[in-house]
Amino acid sequence: METIADTIEKCFKNRRMNRNTHLGLGDIRLSIGVQEEIIDLIRDLEGVSSDSSNLLASGEEVGKGGTLFAGAVIARKKPVEIEAIQCKEPNDMVDVLGFCPIAKQSDGGESGLVWLEIPTLEGVHQAKYGDWIVKGVNGEFYPCKPDIFEQCYEIVGEANKVG
Repeated sequence: METIADTIEKCFKNRRMNRNTHLGLGDIRLSIGVQEEIIDLIRDLEGVSSDSSNLLASGEEVGKGGTLFAGAVIARKKPVEIEAIQCKEPNDMVDVLGFCPIAKQSDGGESGLVWLEIPTLEGVHQAKYGDWIVKGVNGEFYPCKPDIFEQCYEIVGEANKVG
């Protein structure tokens, strides 16, 4: 049976182009050395005896390949409608900034691909070309990668346009 560390190691290796590439997870960059330390730490934790006080699960699988932890539940996201706009044509910067007035146009960042910087409760997040800007149920804004947006949301219509 594949361990958690094996799965994470596979993920890290699949995301790298070569030994000199850093793995980017949103705003976080992990060097290969840090990736290897994470895998080693998880392997050490997996080796801990599985008594009732152990933080790791017994390995019983539930849901989509997840692991059952003491006190864990399976939950379904409530069906709520949100508003969103995508950072790409036919929308231009004026449209996107009109939708998300707290965002600031970016200078492009290191990669030159960053469109916007959006202050959130978790800090400033970057939106790149193609990302969606989502207005949450409490009026908060946050960027969402296109593949995640597609997995989580279904477009049901157009929002009312102002002006």
